[in-house]
Amino acid sequence: MSETSTKFQAVAFATTTNTPHRGIVDLARHLETAGLGEWQLSLITGTAPGQTPFTGHEYRSPDHRWIYRILPTQLSVLHIPAARSQGPPSIDQQPVPLDSPLDFAVQSARILSFGLQRYGVRASRAAVLLTSLSTASAEDLAAPCHKLLRTPSAFPTPFEWNYRVAYRQDRLLGERQLATNSILSVRRGQFTQQAHLPGHAPVALAQISGLELTTDINTVSEESYSLTSDDVSRFIMESPNWHSEFRDTFDIGLAGSESAT
Repeated sequence: MSETSTKFQAVAFATTTNTPHRGIVDLARHLETAGLGEWQLSLITGTAPGQTPFTGHEYRSPDHRWIYRILPTQLSVLHIPAARSQGPPSIDQQPVPLDSPLDFAVQSARILSFGLQRYGVRASRAAVLLTSLSTASAEDLAAPCHKLLRTPSAFPTPFEWNYRVAYRQDRLLGERQLATNSILSVRRGQFTQQAHLPGHAPVALAQISGLELTTDINTVSEESYSLTSDDVSRFIMESPNWHSEFRDTFDIGLAGSESAT
């Protein structure tokens, strides 16, 4: 089974609505010094749970692989697949392998830590997600289903299915103990492969049949922690090992199910 794309996301849940959107220029300069080029700033709008409209800021790196969002209740960093070619969009382009979870952790910890410091706020929660999308032969795609699910013998192997489990674990962050959730989601179905090219909106490459595996490790919502920028940075830096250990436990034969550090 061959991994075709991986997406990373780190989130610090913090209230920014009561603080001015100050230091935008400083933040842009900081992102540039992170070695990620000159980021593009734009305003984004949406609707939060409860139908509350909101406005936020979004930075995108020149190659569209990095996205940094400043929303009323969270700061988040995403790292998404890039296409092989830097030319005009083409249906033949395929995503290239992305940086390792550790590479992502280093950059996202630096960005979120700076954002929390610049806004002068602490985070109530933290989360890191890793999503791998893989394709293979029909036989290989069926193996995880037989490992994870019990299906009626009278039917063939399903071509679409979902599997999700969530565990609660206490984890040490330095000398501090945090209650965390470890969530594994596996989905078999059709997925739209996208490429993100400099100067272009996301481009749909093709519909592919595959398996998508997501691991989400976060502090529990029932606990409202007061996490400093150093705490959030430490949480993110520990996450590659946590994701790797969690994925290895299931051993479902999915490319990307073991998270290399």
